[in-house]
Order: sequence, then C-alpha cells, then structure tokens
Amino acid sequence: MNAKPDYVVLLLNLGGPESISDIRPFLYRLFADKYIMKFPVPFLQPLFALIMSRLRSPKVAKLYEQIGGGSPLLEITAKQARALEKELRRSIHCRVFLGMRYTQPSISLALKEIHSYSPKQLIALPLYPQYSTATTLSSFMMLRKVLDKVKSSLSVIEIKDWYDFSDYIKTLSLLIQEKLDTYPDKDKVHLVFSAHGLPMSLIEKGDPYADQINISVDSILKELSIPNPYHICYQSKVGPIKWLDPSTENTIKEIANETNQDILMIPISFVSDHFETDYEIDILYAGQAKDLNIRHFKRTDSLNTHPLFIKALANLVLQHIGGDHLEG
Repeated sequence: MNAKPDYVVLLLNLGGPESISDIRPFLYRLFADKYIMKFPVPFLQPLFALIMSRLRSPKVAKLYEQIGGGSPLLEITAKQARALEKELRRSIHCRVFLGMRYTQPSISLALKEIHSYSPKQLIALPLYPQYSTATTLSSFMMLRKVLDKVKSSLSVIEIKDWYDFSDYIKTLSLLIQEKLDTYPDKDKVHLVFSAHGLPMSLIEKGDPYADQINISVDSILKELSIPNPYHICYQSKVGPIKWLDPSTENTIKEIANETNQDILMIPISFVSDHFETDYEIDILYAGQAKDLNIRHFKRTDSLNTHPLFIKALANLVLQHIGGDHLEG
C-alpha cells in the first residue's frame, strides 16, 4: 500500500470518560453543547455547563466506579476502526480514524492527521444508526467548524443515518435470535428495545430520532418474523424536563405484572458497550428486574466488533462512494 490513501473514513462518536478524572470535563462539554441542551441565554451556557458538571461529577463518578472507573467506548471504537480499515482494504485504498465529540481523540486532532495524508475524499461515518441533532448533527457541525477553521478543501461525504440499512438490521437481528435461543420459552420473551432518551423539546422541533427508532424496530421484527411481545422505551434521562417516554424503568415495571416476565434487553441505539449498557442495563435495570422477581433478564451482545457488523459498516461506506459491495 502507498502511504497516501485514496479515502479516509472518520468514525464519529460522543466518547466517554476513560477515568474518574475525565468525568468533569466530559460532562462540561456535554452540557455546553447547544445541540443537546440549548440554554435560553446562550452566553450563559458555559457557566451553566460549569455548574452542572461540578454538581453531577461526584455522583456520576460513583456510578463509573461500578464498571471499572471508566468507559470502554474508546477502546472498543478503536478496535472497530482497525477492523473496518482491514475490511475496506479488500476493496479500496483507505485509512480509518476516530473523532470523538467530547473526549480525545477529538475531531480536530483526527483532521490534523487526516490532512497529512492528503486523501481525495473523507467519509464521515457517525456511529449513531439513528439521526439526531444531539448526536449526528452535533458531530457534523464540529467537523464542519474545524474544516472551515483550517480552510480545508477536502471533499467530504457525510453519512447522515443508517437506521434501516439492511446489513445492520440483519446483524442485530442475528444477535437477538442468538440470545432468544437461550431462553426456555423463547416465543414468549418480552423484547425490550431500549434507546437513549432525548428531551421532547428536540422531538417537537422535528428531530427524526424517535421515528427512526420505530423504523429500526419494525425492520428487525420483520427480519426475525417472531411472535414475541415487544416494547420501545428510553433510558438515560437527565434533569427535570420532559423526555421521550415510556421510560425503560416503567416498561420493566409493567412487564413485571405480566404472566410471562422473561425480558431480553436490546440496546437499539447503541453499537458498542459503554456506560448505558454496562451500568444502566447490566447493573441498574438488572437490579430492578431482580427486585421485581422477573424470572429471566438478559441483554443482547453489543455489535462491537462482530464480523458481520464490521462488514455492514464497510458496505455502508462503499455504498456512499460507489464501490463494490462486500459479500459475506
């Protein structure tokens, strides 16, 4: 391979604190992002973010201590990048980089390295299957801001969403079926599709996230063709404002009143293990299910670096640049 690739793929993600000391700056950047939480008085938002990060970081730190003191997201995303690059090199001359919105390596840092390769095209691939202003748009706007700042002439393809991309749906469906097969009465297991929540104010302004979650779930159910009861719910609410509902907690409570209480949790909007899976689902909701005497409570394996998921990402990239589809 020559040193300069024809294509560069930039995997975009929010990031997560790798250590306890990273939590406060991570929270500050989160609360300072106007695409997640637009403060009524814009010039006061940095002050609001400072106060909120200081108030919340001690509590959040205690939660992260329960999963080893930090998020596994960066490590997993780095492995995804290496696997994706290897897969794509079967078809195109490329490199794959990471750009995190709130942690390192930042989008700015990634672009510095990318420019040193002088690729003919950059493909920006958000690791959020469903589009939202709070995730996809926030990452795209930071990418555009950095490109404008350095007056870059780099050609960029932005992959906006892939919530109904067939290879993604098939891979997630496979993981669901594999876990369902471990239940004694698999046809009656409640499928709980739990997505990261959003403030209703974003949805009311036209954010398509919830609609795309629904389409992803419908596509999975069609692919599986199974009779199981299913639920769509939302987790990770922060603050007193109204968020998407029903909440995951309330959904689990409702299932506890059913005759058959078996639950399979499916983190529908997440493609990697991180805080929302390792703490919220595996510890918080699992504890709730135990307290409610739910018989079987399990979670699907995350997509992480599953070979079929990596192939799905590769085919998504190739589709956007007009390359050949990789067969399984």
